[in-house]
Amino acid sequence: CVLLTLWLSKWMEEKNKDSYRQAYYELRKAQEYAGGSYTDLNGLIDRAHDLGMSRVLVGVVNKTILNLPPEFLDGLVAVNASELNSEWVTFDTRKLSNNAAYDYYVDIVLQTIDVSPDLVQEKDAIEKKTVENGFEYVLDAKGNVMKDTAGNDIKVKKYKEIQCTVIETHQQKDCQIKGEIEFIADNPQTLLKKQPIGAGTHFEHISARAVGDINALSPEKKQLTERKPLPFPEDIRMILDCTEALKNAIREAVQANRGLLR
Repeated sequence: CVLLTLWLSKWMEEKNKDSYRQAYYELRKAQEYAGGSYTDLNGLIDRAHDLGMSRVLVGVVNKTILNLPPEFLDGLVAVNASELNSEWVTFDTRKLSNNAAYDYYVDIVLQTIDVSPDLVQEKDAIEKKTVENGFEYVLDAKGNVMKDTAGNDIKVKKYKEIQCTVIETHQQKDCQIKGEIEFIADNPQTLLKKQPIGAGTHFEHISARAVGDINALSPEKKQLTERKPLPFPEDIRMILDCTEALKNAIREAVQANRGLLR
């Protein structure tokens, strides 16, 4: 056991993550060889594992002109940590205590949040159709109704053109969030990488009204006239919807750069 402690000290005295991790693996092997005869091994293994862990704090830096509430910012980084954690790297989205030390920081820097004005545009188009409009008798040169071979009056269909104006109302509104995600090592403090991130949401609704004979319309246009304008979503609703898309972009960026955090 004394030899084991001396051997462990050799690894520990280097005081870096790689040596602690190597000590962990070697201690695990020793535990298997010893068959549980060294009762202190579990504590040593836990200590080596704890010292070998890299801890990452994910946070938000708001550089926009908006005074965003804390719960909004917390929700932005409310990712499932279990999806990001690995054997030697663990992620926190909130500092566990004032004394908590971190090896890396992933800062989501919000730079701009733009919500467009409510945009309404109208366009109109005329649709025409030729439809039956009764019938008329066929007359001979003397003005008498002509007969067919069976003695019946000869009639022909009459047609007329109908039309309808369709006035379409197009509603649109957009939200764009832009920023950067920074990967920072703490000791020494070094910017490892900076990567742009962003997300957007789009609201669009088309409705229409008809002026004229609605029977002149195609089935698609008729269906469109059954749709009424909708209330525009509020700015905060657009921002919240955009945040959901941004959370996916953040998760993808962190996963793609996991190699920086070791």
